[in-house]
Amino acid sequence: MKRILFVMCFIGSLTVFSDVDVKEGYSVNGKIITVKSTAKYASAEKCMTYASSRKSMKAYTYNSSSKKCYVYASVRSVKPDEDSVSGLLSDN
Repeated sequence: MKRILFVMCFIGSLTVFSDVDVKEGYSVNGKIITVKSTAKYASAEKCMTYASSRKSMKAYTYNSSSKKCYVYASVRSVKPDEDSVSGLLSDN
């Protein structure tokens, strides 16, 4: 049973990742759901994994200089920022 649940979670996360448009060198501006700054979220990949687990996530930004992961409920704009990697949920 645990294996089935794990496989279902893994497949579900792949679906979310495929719907995220990753933009290196860009930062999102919008309504922030949460900001994470611990080592557990200290990479663009870890930030994306965490952000994709949030139901109301529309975008995320990981800033490498501040080592912070921002998760957004809405997006107002996207601007160039060489220290950031952002992901925006694609509209299907």
